[in-house]
Amino acid sequence: MGRIFERMCMQYLLLSPDALPFSLKETGRWWGADPETRTQEEIDIVGVSQDGSRALFAECKYTSEQVKPEVLERLRRRSRLLTLEDLYRR
Repeated sequence: MGRIFERMCMQYLLLSPDALPFSLKETGRWWGADPETRTQEEIDIVGVSQDGSRALFAECKYTSEQVKPEVLERLRRRSRLLTLEDLYRR
C-alpha cells in the first residue's frame, strides 16, 4: 500500500488548491546518494511551486501510529542533498 498511498498523496497535493499556501507545478519522488554517509537516500514527494520559488518535501507514512520526530529530522537532512538545479531537472 505504501507506493499507492504516495501516489494518492501526490495527487491530493496537486489537485487540492487549499492544501498548501502555494500551488504546485509538479510532484515526484527523489532518490540519490548522500556523499557524507555514502548511503542511498529517498524522499517520497518533492514538489515545485508554479512560479519555481518554493519547494515541498514530504514523507508519506501509511500508518495509524504517530510519526516520530526522527522522521522529520531525516527528511530535513535529505532535503539538503538537493539543489535548485536538481529540482528543475525533473
